[in-house]
Parts: sequence; structure tokens; C-alpha cells
Amino acid sequence: SEKLAEGVTNEAYVVLTDVDDFKVLNNTLGHLFGDGVLCTFANSMVELFPEAIIGRSGGDEFIAFFEGLEQDDVLARIHRINRRLSRIHAGDNDELKISVSFGFVQCEPGTENDLEVLKEKADVALCHLKQNAKGTAALYDKSMKHRHVHKDNREEQTVGNETVLHTEGDLILFAHELFENLKDIRGALRLLSDV
Repeated sequence: SEKLAEGVTNEAYVVLTDVDDFKVLNNTLGHLFGDGVLCTFANSMVELFPEAIIGRSGGDEFIAFFEGLEQDDVLARIHRINRRLSRIHAGDNDELKISVSFGFVQCEPGTENDLEVLKEKADVALCHLKQNAKGTAALYDKSMKHRHVHKDNREEQTVGNETVLHTEGDLILFAHELFENLKDIRGALRLLSDV
């Protein structure tokens, strides 16, 4: 958080990642097996991203900050982590494939970056990815604006043509996108005050 507040000077990313279908894995093969997968994943992250700041944000989800790595290098390391995890033997259940997905957002060099906004964007990229594929990574872009299914499986409600926001994080992301996409600041503030 302090590093982001100072502003990054190199190519830098905030990353949210989790084990795909972890609840199914945990419920099918047991919590001890699930804990082993999490340990292998965490150790792989630390080994393959020694320059990163990595933390567990809860359950099977991790957050990381990478600076000075090019996007291709990050993707190659992510591929190595998934190769490693795919080698874990899932007992007699050949249908269970162990993989992790990564949603990441690029920090803007030379500007102050808000960690909460970056985490939300990385989460949007992760949710977008999991709707389309698993075991890979997605870089946030503005086309991923609104999630239809949230990470905790809540669906966004739409009333008429208005989206009902459920959390403070949703409101922050909505406000950020509103200011990014509207040139009329006063109009954006009026829209935001109506929420």
C-alpha cells in the first residue's frame, strides 16, 4: 500500500489469484489435501516471484504486487505454477484438475495508485476470466466494466436500466469508471449523488 502511494516507476501489477474450484476440491478430497494444495501454491508463488510482495487475502485467495516484471515474464511464471499444480495427484478422481487463475491490473507509472481500486479491478479481471476459462490469467481492461456474477455468487440486480450496487467496493468501482468515461465532471457527480 505504501509503495503504491509513493507511485511506481516501472511496469507494475496488482494481482488477485485463487485456486480454481477449491470448494469442490476441498469437499471431495478433504481439507488436509486442500491445505496441501494451498501450501504448494503459496510456495510456488514465493519461489517464482521472489521480487513480489505476496499475501493471503483469505480462503484460497492471494494478492500480490509485482514491479519491474514484463507482462510476458509474469504470464510465463503463471504457466509454470499451473504446470506444477497440475502434477498433484488428485486421488482416484481423474476429473479433478488443479489449477489457479490470476486477475491482474497494471499500475500507472508516475501516479498515485489506490490499492482498493486496483484490487477491485484485479477482482473484475479474475471474475471475467473464470466465466470464460480457468488456469490462466487475465489483464483488466475497461471492457470488463461490470460483473454479472460476483465472486461470492451474488448476481448484480438491474432495476430498469439502473444497476443496484451491493457493496462499498461496487460503489467505488462504479465511481471510478464513471469519472474515467465521462468528460463532464459535474454530470458525473450528479449521477453519483443519485446512487
